[in-house]
Amino acid sequence: MTAASNPWNGIYKIAAGRRKQTAPITTLRQQEGKLTANLEETLRYMIQQLSPEDNSDNDNATHKQLQAATQEPIDTADDKELSVQEVKNVVTSIGGKKAPGEGGIPSEVKKGWWKFFPAT
Repeated sequence: MTAASNPWNGIYKIAAGRRKQTAPITTLRQQEGKLTANLEETLRYMIQQLSPEDNSDNDNATHKQLQAATQEPIDTADDKELSVQEVKNVVTSIGGKKAPGEGGIPSEVKKGWWKFFPAT
C-alpha cells in the first residue's frame, strides 16, 4: 500500500514518534542582515515594518478620499462596538498549527501581538 491509499500510515508515524515536527518561526532577518533574537523582538520588528508611520504629506487623492470615508461612522440598527476583550478572545481562540492567512502571518505570531496592547 502507498501512503496515499493507507489512511493509517500517518497515525502509525505519530504513535511511533516518527512524525517530523516543524518549529515555529521566531526570528527574522532584518534589513541590515542581523537576525532578531527572540519572539518579542521579531514581533516588534514586524510591527515596525508592516505599520509604517502615516504621513499625510505623502497622501494622494485616493488615499485622502478613503481616509475621509473611514472617519464617517457607519450607523446601522444592528451595529454594536466590539471591545478589545472580544477581539482578543477571538484571536486567542485561533487554533495552533494553522496555515497563515492572506498576510502570511502565522497564528502564533498573531496571538503574541496582544502583549503589546494594554490590559483590559
